[in-house]
Amino acid sequence: MKKRFAKFILFLFIITPAIPAPGQEGAVPAFKFEPCSIQLSRQAQPLTYFDKVGRKFAILGFEGGSFEAWAYPLKLFRNFEFSFLIGSSTTPVQGRDIVRFIDVTPARTTLTYAYQSFTVKAHYIAAVDEPGAFILLEIDSTEPLTIVCSFLPVLQPMWPAGLGGQYAYWDDELKAYLISEPARGNHGFIGSPAALGISYTPAHMLSDSPNQFTIAVEKPGAVKGNPGGCQTNVQKACRFAGSFYPGR
Repeated sequence: MKKRFAKFILFLFIITPAIPAPGQEGAVPAFKFEPCSIQLSRQAQPLTYFDKVGRKFAILGFEGGSFEAWAYPLKLFRNFEFSFLIGSSTTPVQGRDIVRFIDVTPARTTLTYAYQSFTVKAHYIAAVDEPGAFILLEIDSTEPLTIVCSFLPVLQPMWPAGLGGQYAYWDDELKAYLISEPARGNHGFIGSPAALGISYTPAHMLSDSPNQFTIAVEKPGAVKGNPGGCQTNVQKACRFAGSFYPGR
């Protein structure tokens, strides 16, 4: 019997203007979000539950920005959070402290982070029939900005089942962390075409500290614009992200 491999993807993309300015690696040209007559908008309540769910993948979290990801029946990771470094600062601004608004439509959920010198809108999109999801980052900043993404790898099935020997490491070619297990029957990828991995844990085990990657926006003018937004599975994931919006 041919062995099947399950692969699950969560990728983050930076949205640029329709004609991208030079200087922002890994960015995606903007496209227009189609108007939706079904939309709920209000101030964010950091301890209130939110989700974005497809048939094979789910983002489950809180409006403060922390979430976990599931590709049934596996939990891929937990405690994903954003933080932000402004200019040359080494003191991060925690996303949960500056989340301001939440907007929900059937196609996407948007959390808006606002600070003195920047606004970041995170658009969460889950595929309907694919085991993956995207977060599109719409950035407006007056200063260079570094987005720090942290999470704890898990790759465990629902209780009471279990797996052992999970490990995670940064794949610089894919610009993503690979989360896997010794039988290599299940793989999870989390990253961004614009990311730099900064956690180098042993490849044979999971770390007790969060894994992290950063997305540096060194030229804020290169990404300021309106939204409308990698090997075999990553290419497939890019196609289903664009398919949500025919105007892409």
